[in-house]
Amino acid sequence: MDPFALAVDASFERMGIDGILDPDVIARPVKLLPQRPDEFVDVGSFSVQAESGLYHVRPSDMAGYGKGAILEIAGERRRVQSAPRSSDPRRLKLLLNTVAI
Repeated sequence: MDPFALAVDASFERMGIDGILDPDVIARPVKLLPQRPDEFVDVGSFSVQAESGLYHVRPSDMAGYGKGAILEIAGERRRVQSAPRSSDPRRLKLLLNTVAI
């Protein structure tokens, strides 16, 4: 197997947080790697950090899901805001942009 794929899998297993994809229907358990968004929105003289939550997920875990999918993370429900996009050139993980619902 590709050593890069093994390293990504090990990262998800060792550092990933537990989540549930589609908790109301299939309730598929997934591992997520959180990423803190750096986006700040300037509103007049205020600078506010975006409310979105970014998470990396394995492509196989998101197979058949896309924009609008629901994740439950530590009891908090989040909706995927846009189509998952590949966040690395080898396409070993996807980046999900989510918002609390």
